[in-house]
Amino acid sequence: MSRSLPFILGLALLLLAACQPVALTPPPDVKTPLPGGLPTPPSAATPLEPTTLRVVTAAQADLAQRLGLPAEGVTILSVEPAQWPDACLGLPAPDEACAEMIVEGFRVVLEAEGQIYTYRTDMEGRQMRLENLSTSTSPAVEAARRYLAERLGLSDPNAISVIAVEEVTWPDACLGLSQPGEMCAQVLTPGYRITLEAQGQRYTLHTNQNGNAIRLAEEPGGESSLPLVRWQRQTPNACLQASADLLGLTYGACGATSQRWPFKAPQYAADLSEWVQTYAPFEAETPLGWVSLAGKGRQTATPAEQRSLAAWMMALVATAQNLEFEGGIGLVLSWRRSGGIAGMCHTLRVYESGWAEVYDCRSPEAEPTLVVRRRLTAAELETLFTWVDAWQPLGLEIEEPYPDGFGYQLAFNGRGEAVPDAAGQKALWDWAQAVFQRLMTGG
Repeated sequence: MSRSLPFILGLALLLLAACQPVALTPPPDVKTPLPGGLPTPPSAATPLEPTTLRVVTAAQADLAQRLGLPAEGVTILSVEPAQWPDACLGLPAPDEACAEMIVEGFRVVLEAEGQIYTYRTDMEGRQMRLENLSTSTSPAVEAARRYLAERLGLSDPNAISVIAVEEVTWPDACLGLSQPGEMCAQVLTPGYRITLEAQGQRYTLHTNQNGNAIRLAEEPGGESSLPLVRWQRQTPNACLQASADLLGLTYGACGATSQRWPFKAPQYAADLSEWVQTYAPFEAETPLGWVSLAGKGRQTATPAEQRSLAAWMMALVATAQNLEFEGGIGLVLSWRRSGGIAGMCHTLRVYESGWAEVYDCRSPEAEPTLVVRRRLTAAELETLFTWVDAWQPLGLEIEEPYPDGFGYQLAFNGRGEAVPDAAGQKALWDWAQAVFQRLMTGG
């Protein structure tokens, strides 16, 4: 989706402000169309054993009932013996407990109205599960594939496989996945629980019947992929809003169509997961806008920590728009120490998002190497934000007055009006050195 100039300008303003078959035919690949159309079972095919026939007939009847067709409208393409890894035949529903045991059974491939359907069964046909539901009979499936492809940044929804589709009646208009503070109409909503697979990972989505309402319930590892952080900031010139889950960022101007930016670097999801696991839920007004967190931890975030989350969200939006700033988006302090007998060089970078990074900068011909990255403590953040709000930008340099001494440089991006006096400058210098030492010693 193309980005609009007004939105970029608005963002800039805000940032500046802040197995074998017994089959009739070989089993087809259920993921790709059959060349030359659907095969016709040969008349000389080996008759099925009575037990096998009972299983196949049961699958045929189940599919016919699902599609509202007579049984003769469903063609048996193949049946082959199979072993399933658990009592759920390898297709568990979300949150379903499945006994781990080898279950002997069959894979039954059927055709109806030009579409292929694959069933997994036990040996008696008492337990059966449908692997894939044709998108022609469930528009919600195709919509779910498009939805997930967009969130993952995939150009071709057909690269996403359908693992399971379960008809469900959801308890409300939010498909049983209400968000914190969200009002959901208490109406029974028919739909589907759809399990998809993309890039070797499985995802669970809730939809209504026609697929125009979709919510991502789980991502790999069982983590919720509902919005975990929400942020909004309004100034006289612009209003921006954004939400983030473990897959990516959704952002845009207030009241306008949002854009989706999938996380391509794992660090973003890792940062967000750390927030969620550490802090209790909160909503807060901060100098950088309103922010909320659907946390699962026990620690209460301080106002400074809440502000740092708002800064993290604002930096994410800027990154999604490819906006560049010297030293990095949201950089508020840079401290560098170089020289000494060993010719050492380290740079400390501190961001308004609460992250501090130390880089090895000894090689002038290569990019600095990240040594350590940690969050600032609540006390460190509180002190830093006090200075950011009060002081003007500041640059300091110090050279130790002896051979092989160290040289130091400090740049501070304040947004206040006051000029720090000598005591303030020393306090800022000491603070930066203390943060550097804590990070380097693992404190």
